[in-house]
Amino acid sequence: MGEFSIRSEKIIIWNDRKTVQKVWRLKPDVLLYSASELEALLSGKLELLEIFDGKGKKLGVASRKASHKLHLIDKVAHVFVFNSKGELFLQKRAMNKDVFPGYYAPSASGHFELNETPLQAAKRETKEEMGINAEKIKHLGCFKCVTPEMGEWIHVFMLVTNEPIKINESEISEAKFFSIKELSRIDKKVLIPALKKELKLYLKKMLKELSKTS
Repeated sequence: MGEFSIRSEKIIIWNDRKTVQKVWRLKPDVLLYSASELEALLSGKLELLEIFDGKGKKLGVASRKASHKLHLIDKVAHVFVFNSKGELFLQKRAMNKDVFPGYYAPSASGHFELNETPLQAAKRETKEEMGINAEKIKHLGCFKCVTPEMGEWIHVFMLVTNEPIKINESEISEAKFFSIKELSRIDKKVLIPALKKELKLYLKKMLKELSKTS
């Protein structure tokens, strides 16, 4: 968790999604969704996310629960890992996930920690979820994805490696490599919305990068 300090008079609890944009005028140090999060916040154990507007300007900091419940826009890293055969590794999200349980997602993904760069977030998530180093990771771009469940600025990365993968079973229910042919046939209903959009936006670019490594 990134370093963060707060002034207690700047903690704001807000649970009205319809009026949440008003809260940023008060310039809180941190926005919470419920008073039950206070203890974890003050003990440094609450997951905090940086929040942005639709143009990518930072608005402030909120708890993960506030971000999701109030439909705020945070930042995440999505990593697409290919092997030397050109196969793409996808993970199926664990059933205990708060959003899209049991859906296929990119090889590794996760929210940015506070003050973390896109590259730092991508490398950390790849290590945590797959057990591999991502020193040769490549940044492909960034796009906004807003669904009824959440809003995100997504930074997209890819990595080509044959390093053995060790999945984090607390985060992933199952995972496998897909050939490009298999990927074209997969039921789109089992993909998280962001993954469906990413494959449309970036798959050609990924295949072009793959051709440079073969």
